Amino acid sequence: ALTVALEAVPQLPWMRALTVGATGVVGMRVGDLLLKEVEHELAEAQSYILAISVSFPAALRAIRTRDAALAILNQQLAFLASMETHGFITGDEQELLSWSVQENRRILQSPFGLHKLLLAGSHSMEEVLGRLVFTNMLTEQQRQDLVFGPAVVKHYSQGECIQKEGAMGGMGIIIKGVVKATSFGHEQMPGFVGVGGMFGVFAALEGAKHQRYVHAAGNVDVLHLDSAAVQAIAEANAYAKIELYR
Repeated sequence: ALTVALEAVPQLPWMRALTVGATGVVGMRVGDLLLKEVEHELAEAQSYILAISVSFPAALRAIRTRDAALAILNQQLAFLASMETHGFITGDEQELLSWSVQENRRILQSPFGLHKLLLAGSHSMEEVLGRLVFTNMLTEQQRQDLVFGPAVVKHYSQGECIQKEGAMGGMGIIIKGVVKATSFGHEQMPGFVGVGGMFGVFAALEGAKHQRYVHAAGNVDVLHLDSAAVQAIAEANAYAKIELYR
């Protein structure tokens, strides 16, 4: 499905043009069933591409087609729109979360855009933190004193344990790479979180035990805030506290 759909992406407009002429009369060269089949395969492949982009980032780098990359970005924007429609995030939050996706899409559609994205460097800690909703609730002084001041950034290699289930500890914010989260030792349905994702937030706020194991799914940089630092943020700014609990 992946191979067929990636080949079909640039052909779909051509197929539609052959199927429906300028007068709107259905043509004979491309049948309606074939067109629907290709569109179905494309939708299946887009979902698959999105899945491997989260689970296996290295595999995504091997897919060097502009349309594959564009499919992923469009899926991400559609997901955020769905989250806003169903009330999981506000319109302002959707705009904030969509900014980096839209910027990547703009770069992709520029000359040599895919090449630029594949060679793009990691985001800085300041850039990642600047896109988190809770940090935008803080004043500049609060960000310096309560986030940047106590923050500790650590590097982890593939498979290395970052957070242990049942342990006490703070929260983590992913600056680079992807982490895998599992509960109760189950590997069947792991969760994956990428740059800007957070874990251990509730345990840090409540001074409770972590409910998940978190391991590095590749080379990962994580910004750590201990429980005292997270609770200090919540006490200093009620809006940031609400966003952290959300």
